[in-house]
Amino acid sequence: MTPVELAVLSSYGRFSREEIEEELSLEAFLKNADPKKAERFLKMGGLEKIEEQEELLKKAGAKALSFWDEGYPELLRNGVHPPLVLFVIGNANLLKEPSISVVGTRRPTSYGVKVTREFVSELSKYFVIVSGMAYGIDAVAHEASLESGGKTVAVLGTGVDVVYPKTNEKLY
Repeated sequence: MTPVELAVLSSYGRFSREEIEEELSLEAFLKNADPKKAERFLKMGGLEKIEEQEELLKKAGAKALSFWDEGYPELLRNGVHPPLVLFVIGNANLLKEPSISVVGTRRPTSYGVKVTREFVSELSKYFVIVSGMAYGIDAVAHEASLESGGKTVAVLGTGVDVVYPKTNEKLY
């Protein structure tokens, strides 16, 4: 099963990771799945949704990694509720490098911005900086790392095809 099929099954079809056996084809999975869930998935346009998502990924230049893929980050895989699929734009190998998360308020003080820049400029020499893409400290962390020649990973609350907030478009 492809990562996109897995993503649509888990979100659109409401199948859990425990219900999905990734080695099965989508057709075999639906044949063996709870009949009511499988019927609902098909009636709600699940197959069309898969095609739509594959097209969106292609347009965004993104790829998908499933929970079972070798490139899926081990620390995330061992977490409490890891996502079934990660969507990646850029260098997916960064997900395997030592990293540190930097998060904070959307309304930082000038002191908060200054301290974040100082910490991240130093930390980015040794770690990939991981943060959201929100206003404030998240954006400052990415900017400071990139300005220092570091690498970043952004955790998005939207699809990879949605730039949000628009003010952070330069970071994409």
